[in-house]
Amino acid sequence: MNHVEEPRDKLAIKVSEAERDDAVERLKDHYVAGRLTLSELEDRVTIVYQAATAAQLGTITADLPAEGRTSGRASAGTDRQVLILLLCFCPPAALVYWLITRSPARRYHSHPQQRPSGV
Repeated sequence: MNHVEEPRDKLAIKVSEAERDDAVERLKDHYVAGRLTLSELEDRVTIVYQAATAAQLGTITADLPAEGRTSGRASAGTDRQVLILLLCFCPPAALVYWLITRSPARRYHSHPQQRPSGV
């Protein structure tokens, strides 16, 4: 007997930390574009990190237009500019923005780079 599994609902599939981090990057892009306030960004980032499935993750950006991601280099420059403006006008908001925009890889996996043994 050949058992064929029914296709799982794609929206019920669990999401990874990388997918959550990507969703946060998209939210930051919408914040920089002026579609979200800092308060909305903070609320949505909290929800992103609590999301367990693709369906939950999808609802967080459902009311925002889909747009292509900028390169990491351009995004980092924009992050720095926003941080400088926030530091000038609202230092507490700058602190929150800096905490939100720190790289998750550096936050959770900060390993010093090792030199090759022959050097």
